[in-house]
Order: sequence, then C-alpha cells, then structure tokens
Amino acid sequence: MLSSTARASAAKKLTRIVGGNNTLVNEFPWQAALYIAATKKFMCGGSLITNQHILTAAHCFEALTAANMVVHFRAHNISDPSETSVVERFVKAVYIHKSYDNTTKNNDIAIIHLNQTVDISANLLPVCLPSSAKSKYANVSAVVTGCGASTFHGPTISTLQKVQVPVLSRKDCMNKTGYSAAQIQITRKMLCAGAAGLDSCQGNSGGPLVYLDNTQSYSQRIGRQLTDACLNIGFVYITGHGIPESLIEKAFSSTGKFFELPLAVKEKYDRLDGQGWEATSRNTSCARVSM
Repeated sequence: MLSSTARASAAKKLTRIVGGNNTLVNEFPWQAALYIAATKKFMCGGSLITNQHILTAAHCFEALTAANMVVHFRAHNISDPSETSVVERFVKAVYIHKSYDNTTKNNDIAIIHLNQTVDISANLLPVCLPSSAKSKYANVSAVVTGCGASTFHGPTISTLQKVQVPVLSRKDCMNKTGYSAAQIQITRKMLCAGAAGLDSCQGNSGGPLVYLDNTQSYSQRIGRQLTDACLNIGFVYITGHGIPESLIEKAFSSTGKFFELPLAVKEKYDRLDGQGWEATSRNTSCARVSM
C-alpha cells in the first residue's frame, strides 16, 4: 500500500490534463465528477454507464466512501459546484473489484450505484461499453476528458478539458516508455495511451478514455441506428512514479478486459438490486458525439 506521503506526492505531480483544450458545455454528457460531500472538493472523474451506475477507478476510494461522496453531472467548471446546470446525486453503494491491488493498481475498477436514477437526455447520456472482451484498440485515436493543468507544472484549469491521444499496443508501451525501467507492470487488463505533450493524470482519475466506434454491428447491438457510438474503452488510473515526463504514456484500466466485472463483483457483494449486468447496462441507449 502506498504511504500517505507517497500518495500526496504522486497526486501533486500528476494533477494535469496536458496539451488539452476546453470542452464545450455538455460535449461529453456521460462525464461524472466525484466530490467529498462536506467540502465539495473534487476528487475523481467517472463515466455514466446506465441511468444509475458510474464506472470509475477503485483507487478513488482510498480517499472516498459511499457515505462521504457526492456526484455531479453536467459540471463544466469543477471549482464551482453551484453551477445551475449541475445534476447532483448521492451514492447508495460502491462495488470494488474483489481482486483490486492498491499497490500495483491491477483490477483498478469500481462501479458506483447512485441513490436514485438520473433523467436521460441529450445533455446527460450514458457512454457505450465495449461489445466484447476481445476488442483491440491499439493505434486508434481516443479522447480523454478531465481537469487539471494544461502544461507540465502549470496552473490548474477548472474547466473540463479534452485531449486526443493515440492508443499504443502493450509491447510499444513497454518499449517506448520508462515503465520497464521503473519495474511497473502494464498488464493485459490495461491500455496505454498518450504522446509527448499529451497526457492525463490525477486531474481525471477514474475518468473516461473514449473513441468513436462506427461499426454497424455495434450500432445494431445497442438498438439504435448510430453513425458513431462513443465507446468507453478505458479510464484513468495512475502513471508511473519516477519516470521522466518525456517518456510517459498514460496507463489506463481497460474497460473491455473487465467485460464480466459485474459478475465478479456479485460474487462478493450484494447484487445490484437483483438485476444482472445485461439489464442494467445494455438496455440503456448510449451516446453519439462528434469529436
């Protein structure tokens, strides 16, 4: 387990969306912001995946619990929790992967069960999920959204940012970056994305990595005729400690590799109101955007 000093040091270093630009209001309608309820301090990002569930990172709950957190949707400025457009929900339960390792960050995935549903609209819409655990994304161009600094060691920007990043193969990630030298393992349950001057870190822990999937089979599977489905293929966990910034490509937990996660969660925790994953995720229409 990381010491509190190490976690604080890492958080200070990794709070950034580097090379990004401001998003438009409601441009990414699945974006969730997780706050400490008492102080409204922003802690992590997340993705709406049904009208009552959020996909995020398990490591966010080293500092958060279901009882002390609040979730905001449609937040464009994270430093202003009083934005009039914000939709607020509290948390009924948090389901953390039973094999999550807070040292290696393997299986760094969690599902938040909101205390009540949200009303789905064009401005508040779940992101799509991979149709198969075998999907491969190396060499696709993806988008990360979150908040943080726009330059290395620069001032923090509170407006939701977006940055386009290439997804690397696992082999390229290990060869081109400092992960091997730092003895940090990029497992088959992780994705690697980023390039020089383009990065996302603690400013969007738990937040989405998405790309546009224009396959007809996927559009038909979700029951809508979509030109492009915005598909969540991963979410932010952490980057390596002690790796030169010029060598960093961001490591993400791979959504597709956790295709059966809810089944694993249910082995240890109560079922999500008795509903299977098919019922809670696949029957909810998901998003199409232009990026």
